[in-house]
Amino acid sequence: MLREQPIATDLRATLGARLDEWRESDGHRRESDLATDIASRDDHYATRDGVELSPSAGLVWQAMPAWRVRAAAQQAFRRPTLNELYRPFRAGSVVTEANVALRTERVMSAELGADYTAHDLTLGAAFFWNELHDAVGNVTLCARAGHVPVVRHARRRRHRPAAAQSRSPAGPRARVVGGMRPAATLTLNASFLYDEAVVRRASVAPALEGKRLAQVPRQSATLGASWHAPGGLGAHAARALARPAVRG
Repeated sequence: MLREQPIATDLRATLGARLDEWRESDGHRRESDLATDIASRDDHYATRDGVELSPSAGLVWQAMPAWRVRAAAQQAFRRPTLNELYRPFRAGSVVTEANVALRTERVMSAELGADYTAHDLTLGAAFFWNELHDAVGNVTLCARAGHVPVVRHARRRRHRPAAAQSRSPAGPRARVVGGMRPAATLTLNASFLYDEAVVRRASVAPALEGKRLAQVPRQSATLGASWHAPGGLGAHAARALARPAVRG
């Protein structure tokens, strides 16, 4: 459900809500010997269900003909996948177990931004904040030493220690975008993202507090160009740049 309501001639509000009902039934895990087909494991799991509300709200203020200021907030969720719940996997000497007890991930986010549009030039900037609760990740349970071990690492899908108290990966982010059309058939665009994603609280593993999330670059940028020829033909080119973060 989405509703847009003008408040004044230069101000409008948007309210939205989504209601999801989910159900996981007939979950099972069966393991058998490939040669004999004899089952060594045949587990069946209880049915789980729930209802999730995802609300959202936003304001847009047309401050001047070329300037627009916007603000938004929302809440969303993600259920663990069937692989995360039931299916283990192995990559080389690393075995990762599934976990049927995983809870629903939830994220709260807010954004404040401004846009400038004049003739063939568009500029925009936004500051946004995300806070992720009960994040699911692969947690190492043990590691075996040896020259050529059969299984060197054992992992399991778990809520990361940083999410155990439902206050985890969070931090400020800033995004700047721009575009221009120097010719009727040519569009140039660029964007820059600053992402300070850090662990705010980790009661199970306090050493993680204040550290950045793995595989999340602090700075990234993209450059692109699009050419639209007569007859519906077109060509697109893009280049992405990222500066990896040093984990604290």
